[in-house]
Amino acid sequence: MDYPGEKLVIRMWDTLVEKGIGKLFAPWQLRRVGRAQADVRRHERLLLTQAERDASDILAGTKTFDSGGLLLPVQGSASDVALGHDVDSVDVRMLAKGVEEVVVGDAIRREVNASKAILIAEELLEQEVDGRSTGEGTPGDDWLYRWRDGAGEVSDGELQRLWGALLAGEFRDPGTYSLRTISFLRNLSQTEAKKIAQLAPFVVGDIVYSGADEILKSHGIDFGFLLEIQNIGVLSGLGGLGLTVTRGSLSRESFRSLLVSHEKALLVTHEDPDKELKLGIYALTDIGKQVVRLGRFEANMPYLTAVGRRIAEMGFKVHLLDAAPMGGGRYNCTNPLELTEEAESEG
Repeated sequence: MDYPGEKLVIRMWDTLVEKGIGKLFAPWQLRRVGRAQADVRRHERLLLTQAERDASDILAGTKTFDSGGLLLPVQGSASDVALGHDVDSVDVRMLAKGVEEVVVGDAIRREVNASKAILIAEELLEQEVDGRSTGEGTPGDDWLYRWRDGAGEVSDGELQRLWGALLAGEFRDPGTYSLRTISFLRNLSQTEAKKIAQLAPFVVGDIVYSGADEILKSHGIDFGFLLEIQNIGVLSGLGGLGLTVTRGSLSRESFRSLLVSHEKALLVTHEDPDKELKLGIYALTDIGKQVVRLGRFEANMPYLTAVGRRIAEMGFKVHLLDAAPMGGGRYNCTNPLELTEEAESEG
């Protein structure tokens, strides 16, 4: 293997194998060495697809195990088997076999679901630069087993991506995602996940600025939408008079504050180090912050530009930047473009 996130991928697989997670991959782990990663994953996905079909057939009663443990088609229908039995009688042996096969089929389905999420995590970690990993540890046992149980429940592809991103993020920086986040994802529906994804491009520095509502509304993010997001547990600050955040300076010599929105950022500066930046906001909850970081989103540029120009109206100098994460909460910021209040009327 020779790729940017090699150390992270090796650490993940060593840990999962040790903990008995991703058992469906165990016979093929040695093949990961010396073969192209894409080829390995393609082979494994084919195997997972077959395992998924087998699990469905077992649960549907169209396949069963013979005495030697081979999976074979069921001969005859359920009604044929039932003929000759009194409706009030129960064949305990047949019932036990049926229960056993339901348990096995469900176990296979869960392993397949978790394994798909593991492959997604591997792909994400491959793309990471080792410098972004802030620690050499691994997720705790409780965290991993709860992750496995949660990921095993999810068969939807988009939700599996969230679980894969969760695993990758925790291996990248252990302790980033809490057990509460796992519980949150276990109760998250596909519809709710799409709503969070709809809001995510408008998150700037873990907040949503409430002073550019016209842009939010043009993207379907009105008060009703925000209330739904708040009820999910991702957002706060819709009741009463709303929330205001005050940001101080990162520097003692002058005012400097960096507001990051995915791959972009606003650098807010002022010559007075005691200057404060006050913004009306909708705030992300702790769970909301963690969940938004799981996805790969792009900043909404008209919205971010509007926020920057509103800040410029307060007397600050504002630059729009490209922001590449470096780990540890640090960013490499390039290509500064100054935003002025006069430019607000353009376009």
